[in-house]
Amino acid sequence: MLHVGDSFAGALGIPLGELLEQAGVRSILKHKDSSYLTTWAWEPELEREIWRYNPDLVVITLGANELGIADPAQREKTVRKIVSTVGKRPCLWVAIPLWSERHNGLLDVIEHSSGPCVFYDTNEQIDTLAMPRIHDGIHPTNAARRAWAEAVFEYLVTHRRPQEGAPWWLAPPTPPG
Repeated sequence: MLHVGDSFAGALGIPLGELLEQAGVRSILKHKDSSYLTTWAWEPELEREIWRYNPDLVVITLGANELGIADPAQREKTVRKIVSTVGKRPCLWVAIPLWSERHNGLLDVIEHSSGPCVFYDTNEQIDTLAMPRIHDGIHPTNAARRAWAEAVFEYLVTHRRPQEGAPWWLAPPTPPG
């Protein structure tokens, strides 16, 4: 499994990687703090890491640094470029946990542009507004990161539907309730 993204990928990826490694899954985390969707779409790093590791599953956690842009629809092409770079391999796009009820709709753009990646809306699966945050009020505390990782890990375990040539094919999430 290759996990890429911004600082939220780092926040999720470390404890998620530990859980995956304990389950016998090799996990590689490549994240850049303060990176953008455009960074991962148009710079060569994503393509290089996919070529280097040839992962059975790509996990993407991106978008936090673009929650303030005025026109999030302009990122649709960028999201599609990221997904096309992932190619036909299974992919899970994990939405960042919002820290405010106010946001610009970027996660909706990502959700509607990230197919065939499965979109995991962290904000629908757990109460992210109640998530404890570090001093910046944005990034989750270590305990909250672990709880988030446990939720994503549980999703991966329960929605994994291995198929020939795709050991990490995933069924879409079901809304809670």
